[in-house]
Parts: sequence; structure tokens; C-alpha cells
Amino acid sequence: MPPTRLDISAIHVKAHVVPTGVDSRGDFSVPPSVDTVGWYKYGPGLTASSGSIVIGGHVDSATEGVGAFFHLTDLRPGNRISLSSRGTTRWFRVVAREQIPKANIDLGRYFSAGGALRLTLFTCGGSFDRAHRSYTDNIVVTAVPAR
Repeated sequence: MPPTRLDISAIHVKAHVVPTGVDSRGDFSVPPSVDTVGWYKYGPGLTASSGSIVIGGHVDSATEGVGAFFHLTDLRPGNRISLSSRGTTRWFRVVAREQIPKANIDLGRYFSAGGALRLTLFTCGGSFDRAHRSYTDNIVVTAVPAR
């Protein structure tokens, strides 16, 4: 089941979730609007029992300003996240937050359909490279099912 809503009260996020895939370069595609986040539709969905449910969103935009994931770096272990769709809600608890140079990130680790169920949130971070019009790093938050 595709998730349609992401709520993270610790950083005041209430975002609509839309299915996404990959862009023409083979990179994870996030929705163009900074207020909407994307669920990687080729991976596990809301009712999955294993693997990484991946959600990506913008940190900001030169034209739209602050994005849904602008404060992702403020999340701490123990913060709760809800992911929902059509009356079904799953709760997750943050266990890790990393800042990883884009050139060094092992995406297979985060986009895996195997292993224990987890929620993986992605956004950009680090320094802004004006020449490439991109941030140098990724911010990755990992959360596990909460009871």
C-alpha cells in the first residue's frame, strides 16, 4: 500500500506523500514541490514486514524556500514519525541520523527490500555547490517500527 501522509511532530512536518521512482540520470526522484515528499514506489510500502520504506524530500528551493525536510537534521533518536494511508497508520522511532557525502553514499544499503523493516528519510545537506546547483551531502534518517 502506498503511503500518502507523513507526520513528524518534532520538526513540525505534515507532508503529502506521492509515489516516485528514478529520474533520467537514475537518481531517486523527489516531487518538484518542496512541500510534498516522495515514496520510492519500487521498494516496500506502508504494510511491508521487511525492507526499507524510503521517503525523500527537498531541504529547500531557490524559488520555493524552505522544504518539508528543512529541519531533518534536528531529528534525534527517539523522535516519533507516523506514515499513513487510507485509515492505516504505522509509527516509527528514529534510531539514527547521518550526513554522508553524496559521492560516498552506498544507496543499496538504504534502498534494500530485505532485512528488518525500517523507514529511511532522505534530503540534501552539507554545503551548497553553486557550480553544480546541488548540495554536497545527503542527510539520512533511519527509523524502526515503534510500539
